[in-house]
Amino acid sequence: MRPTATTAARVSARISCRLAIAAWLACALAVGNAAAAPPAEATAAVRPPTGPADLPDELPGRWRISLCVSDSNDHAWIRFENPENGSIRSIGRYHLLVGGWFDRAHLRWNYAPTLRTGLHMDREQGREADLADGSEILRTAWVENPRIYVARGPRGHALVRNNCATYARDAWHF
Repeated sequence: MRPTATTAARVSARISCRLAIAAWLACALAVGNAAAAPPAEATAAVRPPTGPADLPDELPGRWRISLCVSDSNDHAWIRFENPENGSIRSIGRYHLLVGGWFDRAHLRWNYAPTLRTGLHMDREQGREADLADGSEILRTAWVENPRIYVARGPRGHALVRNNCATYARDAWHF
């Protein structure tokens, strides 16, 4: 049996409903945790992520660039590491209300989920510990003054096309 337009509309409505519930929960958690002052040692190394409108054109210096995919295959991103100054940056495509980093030890958000779909920088900071064994780094190259790839075509995020995996693939070939 082929899915009909009404079936697709029902699936879309269910997904929208689930996203609305997730948004409400994320906001409730963010507001509830905003009142508590975060411990200084937990926030010292956390860099505030930048959104789609604030991406730099390039990163000055020599960077080790890596194509990364999580072990659970739920996210792909490009990682930049500058060994001279110890800086680590990352860029990936995110859907609305995902990509937050919740600190379970202190019961607060290091940074809340995205409020806009599209490319975001430094949202993968919570995944750095998972990279220690190297299983999530697929390829690595050294680049002098790398330019940041801003995908051409549609903005935002989609399920099959225009998602984190297609962005990471296209950025790697860029």
